[in-house]
Amino acid sequence: MMTPVQIPKLSLAMEEGKLVRWLKREGEHVEKDEILLELETDKSLVELPSPVAGTLRKILVHEGTIPVEKTIAYIGDPQEPIPDAAPAADSQPSLPSPAPEAIRPQTPQAHAGPLRATPAARRRAQELGIDISRLRGTGPEGRITQEDVEAARSTSGTAPADKDLRGTNREDREA
Repeated sequence: MMTPVQIPKLSLAMEEGKLVRWLKREGEHVEKDEILLELETDKSLVELPSPVAGTLRKILVHEGTIPVEKTIAYIGDPQEPIPDAAPAADSQPSLPSPAPEAIRPQTPQAHAGPLRATPAARRRAQELGIDISRLRGTGPEGRITQEDVEAARSTSGTAPADKDLRGTNREDREA
C-alpha cells in the first residue's frame, strides 16, 4: 500500500512548516522511523521520521513553506502505482507567493505591542546586527520570521560581522 508522507501538526498553533531539506532521495529504501527530512517550525528545527518502511517513491515538494497535513511524498512498494493526486500536487508552487514583500514598508516602523519572533529570526537578526523590534512580521499573527530578517538585510545591505571559532568579532581581537 502506498503511504503518504505529510507535514504533521506539531503544536496546536502550527499552521505550516518550512521543509529545509530531504535526507533521502527518490528510489531509496527507508526503514520505519528513519529520518527522512528536516522541517523548520516557528519554534525549532525538527527531523521527521518515515511513517513506514518501504521505498521513497515520489517527492512532491522539495523545499519551501508547506501547510500542515499536506502530502509531500509517497512511500511504498516499487511496483505499486503512485496515486493520481501526486502529479497535481507536483505542479503546485512549494514556496510562498511574493505578495507579502510588496506590502512591506520601505522604512521599517517601530514594532507596536509584544514582540513576536521565531528563535531562528532572533538569532539571525543578532548575527546581522539588525534591530528586530524595527521589523514588521509576515508570519502567523504578525510573527517575525527568518525571511523577514533576510528581507531587511537585503534592503539595508547589512552583512554579518566576521567571526573566528570562539565567536568574537575580528575587530574585537585586533583592538
